[in-house]
Amino acid sequence: AFLLESDAGPRDWTVRGPFCEGWPVYHTIHDGSTGTIYAAAASEWLGAAVWRSKDLGETWTLSSEGIGYPEDSGRKVSKVSTIAARNGRVLVGVEAPGIFESKDGGESWALKTTLSGQPGSEVWDDPANQPPGHLGLSAIIDDPERKEHWWAIVQGIGLYETTDDGATWTPRNRGLRADWPREHEEVGFCVHSVAHAADRTRMYQQNHVGMHRSDD
Repeated sequence: AFLLESDAGPRDWTVRGPFCEGWPVYHTIHDGSTGTIYAAAASEWLGAAVWRSKDLGETWTLSSEGIGYPEDSGRKVSKVSTIAARNGRVLVGVEAPGIFESKDGGESWALKTTLSGQPGSEVWDDPANQPPGHLGLSAIIDDPERKEHWWAIVQGIGLYETTDDGATWTPRNRGLRADWPREHEEVGFCVHSVAHAADRTRMYQQNHVGMHRSDD
């Protein structure tokens, strides 16, 4: 992880780092409500964990307590790949696909959901596709106005929405271009990124076959 800082311009930049003791870092965010920086990290030698800094990178703390599936589940966490944080609550997406939650600012974690039973879950739950199969959870997109409303991207499968804080999910991929056969009508897309317009009336998506937008 590196931090790039600028003046108010921003014209001139300075770089600080590397941080996180050289761990590969897949995603970093700054939680403006608490001032904490979070970094999603994973090492082939050391495992998967979240680094956090409460002083803009001067010091860092590592936390992995609770980030792991039960030994008898047949699932393994090989990578923490994405983070979302707001008002002290932190969500992390991992590979094999799942979401862990922290309610104490990233000190400890608990499994929140694996999106079990969703169309496409038979693909990422297949032992042949377990890590390092790279069917991980690559993004969490939150709704700043409703804590219980957010979206998640499963690599190679598609975008899912929850309106009850992860208890239930609905695929949100209708209308995406697909030039290949799919077992399910609404999943089977390699979604890379999803973002809101500034006024939050429209969403944009980029995937393997181009850019798409949603007005609903």
